Amino acid sequence: IKEAKNPWILTGYILNFLMMSSVSLTSFCLIKYVTYLVNDDKQANLAIALVNKHLLSAAVFSGLFGFIADKVNKFKLILFNVFCSMTSITLLLLIKSPTEPMAYVAMVFFGSAAAGFMTVSGQLLNKYASPQFRGSVLAVGGMVALAAGASINILGVYLLHWSVFIPFLMYFGYAIIGLLVLIILYISKKDILNKP
Repeated sequence: IKEAKNPWILTGYILNFLMMSSVSLTSFCLIKYVTYLVNDDKQANLAIALVNKHLLSAAVFSGLFGFIADKVNKFKLILFNVFCSMTSITLLLLIKSPTEPMAYVAMVFFGSAAAGFMTVSGQLLNKYASPQFRGSVLAVGGMVALAAGASINILGVYLLHWSVFIPFLMYFGYAIIGLLVLIILYISKKDILNKP
């Protein structure tokens, strides 16, 4: 926790939280959402098609973001990823059918954002943690990620009884909070976070 005084470590924790909460949406919550859209349990395999688009785009963008993160300012890349994830949720909640082109665009955005979160958070936690605390820093990052996943998979799934939109809105709320914290962090630690 003391290591989080380094803004890059704190940023890594935030990214871990956003990464796991976004990935958690692509299982039961997405299946329920697609079933709600098509009003037919037999069509739940459409959700699997969407998840595959998410995974494929995540795999492609992981390598790309890793390369880009070595070349540009990581903080600006992070803000781009947060906007991508918020855009993807907005598009997903606007679709009328899971076979719409917009649904696939949403999942590509979603997958690329998750890949960016995962790649850059790993880089930050490994690079900026003090060597004697690196294991502890990674453990806290993992705990933060698990807390995010649990909130979606437990609270979000429970709230599905009221609306299939709730888990996605929960994530959107997380992304807004994460964005605000990142902006405040940038304003207060601009001299550190402006470095490549």
